[in-house]
Formats: sequence, C-alpha cells, structure tokens
Amino acid sequence: MRSSGEESFWRREGNLILLNVKVVSNSSKNSVEGVEDNYLKIKITALPEKGRANRELVRFLASLLGVRKSSVTVSKGRTSRFKTITIASNLPEDKLKLLANLTKGGKL
Repeated sequence: MRSSGEESFWRREGNLILLNVKVVSNSSKNSVEGVEDNYLKIKITALPEKGRANRELVRFLASLLGVRKSSVTVSKGRTSRFKTITIASNLPEDKLKLLANLTKGGKL
C-alpha cells in the first residue's frame, strides 16, 4: 500500500504498472529528476522527432527497472511531453520504490 504522495506517479492495474511521466527531451543525459504534479520527470537525450524520444524513454525505463523493452510501452501521449507508460511485468514494488528514491535527490 502506498502512503506518500511521492509515489502518486504510478499505479497498479492487475498485472500492469502505469507510470505518469513528464519527458524533457534533448537533455545532456538520461536521468530521473523528481516528481512534479503527480508526474515522474525524466530527462532524455533524444530529440522529440520521429519517435526517437519515445524509443529512448522506453529503453531507459526498461534498463532502469530491469525488464525487457517489449514490456514497456507508451500507452498515452505519444506526441506530448506528458505520457502514460505501461509496464507489462510482474514488477515488484521495490523496483518502483527505486524510482521514488531516485526522486529524493539521487540522479541516475
């Protein structure tokens, strides 16, 4: 059970994890920057053209969470900086808490 607002950027629906993400593209490095208005703010190096930033976001999140890229999809907001990411995996909550911990000052 989640008790803090810091984890409000994600929710579990059955075997799916849904992440609310705000993407800042064309950054100097890929990093998790924090939680902003119930969105996990992620910086991505790729430009937002021809799906490059979305592909890089999927790759980055899959690597960070230790899941296959095919398990991570942009389910809403393909052309927006505000996205819903679906993770189709039996991801333990400690992996999601890793994201929350990174937002408390730790950068990846």
